[in-house]
Amino acid sequence: MKERLQWIDIAKGICMISVIMGHLGASEFSFVYSYHLVTFFILSGYTLRKKALTGAYLKDKFVRLMVPYFITCATVTVIDVINAIVLDQIVTTKEITGIVYNDIVRSFFASGTFKTLGNISMSNKIVGAIWFLPAMFFAILIAQFLLNIFQSKKAQLACGVAIAAVGSMLATVIWFPFSVQSAMLAVPFVLVGKYLKDFEILDKLKWWHFLLMAAVFAAGCYTGKAQVFYMVTCKMEDWFITPLCSLCSALLVIGLARLIKHSRLLEFIGKNSLIVLCVHLVEMNTLSYYFKMIREAWHWPEHFLIILAMKLVFILPVSAGVVWLLKRRKQAPELQASGKRDYSLDIMRSLMIILMIVGHEAIDGGFSRLIYSIHMPAFVMISGYFFKSGAPLLTSLKKTAKGLLPYAAFVILWLLIDQGNDIPGVLRDSVVGLSFSKNYFTWASSVGPVYFILLLFVTKLVYIFVDKIKNEWLKHGVVVALFLLGVLLGESGVWLPWSADCALFSLLFYHIAHYMRRWNVLEHCRNMPQLYFVLSCLWAFMIYSGSMGMATRRYGNLGITVIGVVAAFLLIYILCDGISKNLSQRVCKFISIIGQSTAYILIIHDLFKKNIGSFVNEVLQMETQNIFYVLTSVAIHVLLGMAVFGVKKAMQKVKTRSAA
Repeated sequence: MKERLQWIDIAKGICMISVIMGHLGASEFSFVYSYHLVTFFILSGYTLRKKALTGAYLKDKFVRLMVPYFITCATVTVIDVINAIVLDQIVTTKEITGIVYNDIVRSFFASGTFKTLGNISMSNKIVGAIWFLPAMFFAILIAQFLLNIFQSKKAQLACGVAIAAVGSMLATVIWFPFSVQSAMLAVPFVLVGKYLKDFEILDKLKWWHFLLMAAVFAAGCYTGKAQVFYMVTCKMEDWFITPLCSLCSALLVIGLARLIKHSRLLEFIGKNSLIVLCVHLVEMNTLSYYFKMIREAWHWPEHFLIILAMKLVFILPVSAGVVWLLKRRKQAPELQASGKRDYSLDIMRSLMIILMIVGHEAIDGGFSRLIYSIHMPAFVMISGYFFKSGAPLLTSLKKTAKGLLPYAAFVILWLLIDQGNDIPGVLRDSVVGLSFSKNYFTWASSVGPVYFILLLFVTKLVYIFVDKIKNEWLKHGVVVALFLLGVLLGESGVWLPWSADCALFSLLFYHIAHYMRRWNVLEHCRNMPQLYFVLSCLWAFMIYSGSMGMATRRYGNLGITVIGVVAAFLLIYILCDGISKNLSQRVCKFISIIGQSTAYILIIHDLFKKNIGSFVNEVLQMETQNIFYVLTSVAIHVLLGMAVFGVKKAMQKVKTRSAA
């Protein structure tokens, strides 16, 4: 077993170096495309064990392949922003948020070459080499499916070849997210790897077999049919000769690895090939300028061997450092937050309130659509998730009324800030409580973002009475009817005080979240992170269909909007759950306080946004369009909100002790 694992690692090491060589773009290395990725898929099949496609199996594969993918994408985004600021002197909020949005989109699309989905331009960048990770996930998934439904290996292989052919043909028409077609093309190679192990074929190969395979590969290279096998685009020169040459070259690499038997360097690279690939992606996407700067400083020629050496000198030590950190982390005490509190929802609140503040700045249009598609509905759904059904009516009303205390504090502060200049006007606007007006109530001004406190109060108030309906189907019907009434009022320009029309629209999301808790939906999602592939597509489709904006009553296609918002909520919950599991309890508690301070942060943002902006602009000397202005402003908002929340908690403790 030890010897077998060694040669597998050596073969992976050879292929990983070949991947790096292939990305240099030198014609001398074009032959590596015939075998490097094919060998990885064959070896994944060689080590594959037939297992049922259970949720636990899918989760395990998702965590192993996709978590490194997301971490790598996040790292690239951070470095892209740093490079934009340091190298390109880009500091405007609009341009920086545009960079972040483009990186989010390309990370979702996971394409190594294509940038369009049908007639939709996904991003101006490709995700790069790690398209391989989602492709590997789906290739293994499809292969396991075939192994489970067919007993005959001939039927398995025949279906695998058919799936590969369909994937290649579809690639000429449309490219799907997550490099699914590349995965389809890889399925036959995964199955071949499985058969190599099952029939012990590698032990039966003779020297003349390898000689014959070398001749086939050489002939393919001579005719040019071997090199043109781009799994990233499902492109091949010939549908028979090219895959045959790739299979022969992959077996040659495997034979060479078995012949070498031992190489510490290749074994390290192969054993940690996933980490090496991720580091290579970061290097390839973000550090080319620095390599060029070093070459010019040392007067090194732009020779492919020098570039390859520079890349390896960077990739190998960084990969070794990552491996060391991961080992140390595994040996350290558990970091996962403990206790009964679900920090995931607090982290979601924190994320949403920060996005709300950022969304009120001059940001990229795509990033704005992303924010407005979920940040307000998410708060509504979190509130609905914690709604307690069956409580006495009076108790529910009293508890709901307490939700108006932050708004009362807002009005008092507003009057104090106004210093009596227009008390009737402040009281009028506070009582009417508009987000915006359209056809009616135009004589009252908006109360600003704090309108949401009133909207949420009305939503809760209406739902208390709806919840008293005993018949479940009648209750669902009433919620849908009120939801449609809210849409009708909003689209007709009847924007009511306290955003009551918008509250009726929000009622459906409140209702859905309430039933999520009854049916333990979030608990199921926590154990099924692989839902990302479905949920992200639904959310993306909603955004590209026009997105939404609650304050402006821009609801879009209702069916798509509802599905997209629910999908986004579940997806962000899965993300926040993953964050909470990998942070210390101390950090989780800090973020939790931000989440619990959202009402106070909202009030501070509404009343003191201009004051905070003036302080950052005039005292700290930051331009209003500067990204550092926004980051500093957000930090001040959050810290002030947390301070108010801390004072409130301290007063409650004093009151409790006094009562005792």
